[in-house]
Amino acid sequence: MTRARADVATARERVAVLPDYDSNKALDPAAARVRASDTPALLQRLVAIDASATARERKLRAAEQLARRGTQELRAGAVLTSIGVGGLALFGSGFGVEYDRRRKLDAIRGHESEYDLRGCPAERWRTIEIGIDGVIHS
Repeated sequence: MTRARADVATARERVAVLPDYDSNKALDPAAARVRASDTPALLQRLVAIDASATARERKLRAAEQLARRGTQELRAGAVLTSIGVGGLALFGSGFGVEYDRRRKLDAIRGHESEYDLRGCPAERWRTIEIGIDGVIHS
């Protein structure tokens, strides 16, 4: 929104510099005449103005592309940072779950027969490994 306001302000400044042909009747563009002897000099001025305008346009486009690229890099950095922070949170919660599992298993060590450990991840993986070994070695 700020850029749009700046563009509008710039356009208004440029329009304010232009002569107002409607209010000033002394200026008649249709009545302008150029002598044949002035044509080469006028053509050189127009070529110079065109070259200057083309150079300014290139600089403006390069600045816009640089700004656009910077914005894209900032967005990509923000996305990757949020993914990294989420990954660290997941990594940390995995450590917490593993610590809690080991603490609970240590608490019942020696009394495993009194508990149903089929829902425990270690028992589930052991069952899967036994099944895979049976398939591979058969």
